[in-house]
Amino acid sequence: MAKTSFKIEGLRELDEALGELPKAVARGAAVRTLMKAGKPIQEAAQAAAPHRPSTAPEKHFRQNGADRVRRPGTLQILVQIGPRLTKRQARGVRAEGKNFAEVYIGTRDPAGRLVERGTSHSAPNPFLRNAWEGGKMAALEVIKTELWLQIDAAAQRLAKRTARLAAKGGK
Repeated sequence: MAKTSFKIEGLRELDEALGELPKAVARGAAVRTLMKAGKPIQEAAQAAAPHRPSTAPEKHFRQNGADRVRRPGTLQILVQIGPRLTKRQARGVRAEGKNFAEVYIGTRDPAGRLVERGTSHSAPNPFLRNAWEGGKMAALEVIKTELWLQIDAAAQRLAKRTARLAAKGGK
């Protein structure tokens, strides 16, 4: 699994504003922003994912001793976005810690990797890579604007919570 990182320079004020929030609140704001920025990339990947027509028969196979069925359109349905990976996917990723925000866009279907990179029997069909390449600059713009909104909303929620606790007697 290839990992792509961005280093955004010139956003010192944004970093300072995030630093003023508690770590968990800042991480939540960052994750919500990344989820919103990644949604168009996820939708583009779903649209570009190869699928068998709905008239195609279901494919039956055995995996880990259990009977499985692959239905038409499975790969499209399984393109997901989120801050967590499956156990199998998480094995290859180094965790940066609780206060580090990451969002993953990909498929939880093991066949997705074979479709994306190809095999000796089939050519690669990089639907995820193409969706990323086409949407990464738009995602960066969404991050720049949306993160300010998320920081402001988080600060307002925090102030409201603090005022409520102070009114109750500081419990």
